[in-house]
Amino acid sequence: MASEIALGIESLSKTFGTNTVLRDVFLDLIPGQIHGLVGANGSGKSTLIKVLSGYHAPDPGASVALWGSPLTFPLKPGAARDLGLSFVHQDLALIPEISIFENLFMSEIASGKRTQSRAQMVRATKDTLERYSINNQPEDPVARLRLGDRALVAIARAVKEVSGPGTDDRRVLILDEPTAAMSRDEKRDLYRTFASLAEAGHALMLVSHDLDEIMEVTSIATVLRDGEVAGTVETASSETAEIISMIVGHKLDKSGPRAVRAVGEPRLSVANLSTPGIDNVSFVAKSGEIIGFAGLVGSGYADVNQTLFGLKEAASGEITVEGERADLKRHKPNNAVKMGMGLVPIERDKAGVELELSVTDNLTVQLLKPRTGANSWISRSKLGAVARDTVARHRIKAPTMNALVKTLSGGNRQKVLVAKWLAAEKRVLLLDEPTQAVDIGAHGEILGLLDQFASDGGTVLIASSDWDQLAEICDRVLVFGAGFIREELSGTEVNKRSIGEACYKWGSRLASMNSPISSTV
Repeated sequence: MASEIALGIESLSKTFGTNTVLRDVFLDLIPGQIHGLVGANGSGKSTLIKVLSGYHAPDPGASVALWGSPLTFPLKPGAARDLGLSFVHQDLALIPEISIFENLFMSEIASGKRTQSRAQMVRATKDTLERYSINNQPEDPVARLRLGDRALVAIARAVKEVSGPGTDDRRVLILDEPTAAMSRDEKRDLYRTFASLAEAGHALMLVSHDLDEIMEVTSIATVLRDGEVAGTVETASSETAEIISMIVGHKLDKSGPRAVRAVGEPRLSVANLSTPGIDNVSFVAKSGEIIGFAGLVGSGYADVNQTLFGLKEAASGEITVEGERADLKRHKPNNAVKMGMGLVPIERDKAGVELELSVTDNLTVQLLKPRTGANSWISRSKLGAVARDTVARHRIKAPTMNALVKTLSGGNRQKVLVAKWLAAEKRVLLLDEPTQAVDIGAHGEILGLLDQFASDGGTVLIASSDWDQLAEICDRVLVFGAGFIREELSGTEVNKRSIGEACYKWGSRLASMNSPISSTV
């Protein structure tokens, strides 16, 4: 007899313009089962979740059913929840400043459709805290909870809120990277909760980059690659290497061969860098070289550039740029700029460009920093000339030089951010996800800027989850795992498949049994 299907997905595609992000995805969730969903960044996981939550409507022809009831798209607010589907996202969607019971009953309180008194909600919350072994009081603010207990509150709320017609109090829970920032002990507590929910007849889908977690917690896992289902495996009878192979695929890299840049003398060296997420990392970068940082979520690679620029505090370490040394424990952005460094942060609109200032002002802001000597003055006409030259040379599309940066496209904003450091003649560029959320044309132009900068002798450090991008532009890639540099890829090893395999290999907790490397070549 066939198993009952809690959530059935068939022929689900999603296209944005001419870009098909999901193609004929199929997936079945079974009551009493924890189903894993894995895939590299850009594989379509987030888009699939947004379709199921009603944020996006799928392309015509998709079939999605909850407990046998077809969903009609676009979904009305609350429609999926009423049929027995709820979500727990990585950010948990809790409000830290208010109490646990208010978070647990947030939908009732916000809608004004309370069916219980405050005292009843507090008593119900107390029962929930005892059931999930959380040692706090209902009136305590969520901010007092440890991270693992916050996740338990979010899960408890999801279970409580979803009880629709025909579900027999069974739920479908989509858990989107809920353990990404947790300690091992907190994860263990959460895994026990997942197992008890499955034993109670609920159907769970766990979205995770952590393959140890997938192998330990789930009974079956589906792999998405490039928007398609690459395969579904029973985890108990599968090897991690098999799943990694499905994640990264066996296709040739799109980038193909590229010209090799001439690499010069060492320009930047980092010694014994440690932070809460990075452990004793050392490496050297040369003039004319582009180095990539890669790894899974929580591996430490994403924190390196901000620490080197002084935005994140280091516990210890030293940085040297062309002979000038700085103690990273006391390092600040102003000092980094003086040493010849520029940062392109991941949140360009918040921390990179000034949206309310003009293109000219953004491009020349670094030229207005305090200057001394014979060239300490710079005229407005000179600033304008520099800005116009920069716009022309880097093909920045703007209606006028006085146009506010907020009126530019995302790709052109990013080009302005990169170009302002080039105009200031910085010799080291630190970039976090430099082509995230830009179109394919701007993607190529931004990488072209970086390639030319390196060809002219500049040094580039890129932290990115886009392995295609790293393969396309980098001379070397340093792969992080559990806060260490675990592997260095160079030459022909710098390709999407090798980067992906290394990220997942060293993302395993077994990697902690191996010695880290320190790149000093």
